[in-house]
Amino acid sequence: MKNELENIYHSKINNLNFLLVDITYRKPHLHFDIELAFVLEGTGTVRTQEHSFEISAEQAIIFNNCQLHEFSSRGEMKLLILQFSTQIFEMVSPQLDKIHFESGPFNLRDQPETLRLLLKTALSYFSKDGNTPPVYFGHTVMLFYFSITFWISLLIIF
Repeated sequence: MKNELENIYHSKINNLNFLLVDITYRKPHLHFDIELAFVLEGTGTVRTQEHSFEISAEQAIIFNNCQLHEFSSRGEMKLLILQFSTQIFEMVSPQLDKIHFESGPFNLRDQPETLRLLLKTALSYFSKDGNTPPVYFGHTVMLFYFSITFWISLLIIF
């Protein structure tokens, strides 16, 4: 896998970015943000330097900052991507900026409150309403709160 550094711009709120993308192929890349990719539709393959995973609708995967990853799909795969800086964890606890997630697909349908908050936060983020930054930031804080119990099983703190 050849490395490509992807620059991420947090245009709406510091340390946080949402993307809605249709992917058939995204070449290997890495970035300084942590990325949560949630499959809305379709199926595909995710590759890291260590593993290759099949991923399908209602599954998600977390990539660590600076972790090389690649997406491919036999058809189109629609992804909702949440990218966030490790600096966002400084608000919770300074040692959390040294987190490392175990990358592998997991089902968000098994975490209905987390899924609901992820989708609600994304809707707020993409809304044209000028008052939404505090709303989606609040949703994001709640999303991290509800999901940290699940993510703790995927987490290694150095």
